[in-house]
Amino acid sequence: MIPLKQSTAVFARMQALLAGTALLLSGSFYFFIYRPARATGADLAGQIAFKCNILASNETEAGRLPRVQLQLEALRRKLGGFKKLPNQPEFAEFIRQTTELSQEANLKKLTWQPALPKKTDLYFEQPITFHFEGDFGDVFSFVHNLEDMPRLTRIRSLDLVSVVGHPGMVNVSLTVNFYYSTGG
Repeated sequence: MIPLKQSTAVFARMQALLAGTALLLSGSFYFFIYRPARATGADLAGQIAFKCNILASNETEAGRLPRVQLQLEALRRKLGGFKKLPNQPEFAEFIRQTTELSQEANLKKLTWQPALPKKTDLYFEQPITFHFEGDFGDVFSFVHNLEDMPRLTRIRSLDLVSVVGHPGMVNVSLTVNFYYSTGG
């Protein structure tokens, strides 16, 4: 048999060893498992809060979408009424239409002289100078109809000179710009 004093010492050493092992295991658990997991949890909680804020912001923006779609549709309807730029100059067609308008307005001696087109990033601007004569009212009607053509045109300059001895008759020099797309 083992004396009591010796067995108490053995048990005390075993208790100290078990206590040290428990302390070592507890410290290891805290430093290697609990603390990293808690830091990761806190980081994930921060990410969740950030993403919830983004989601709330996106939901607010998405709530505006129907109103924006209505505005876009209204703008498309408005844009549908604007004149379109053709992709090609269609110079002959423009001259044909202009000649028809001049004949309808009873204008005389219609001639035209195109200038070199000017290119921008989005379109070409083609100036054409017309010379003709006619009654002032007919000239006014012609200019009005020219502006109402389906293609985009702008009056660049208009010079009227009275014809001596013919009241109401004018000689006209009219420079018109018409436009077409660069295709870009």
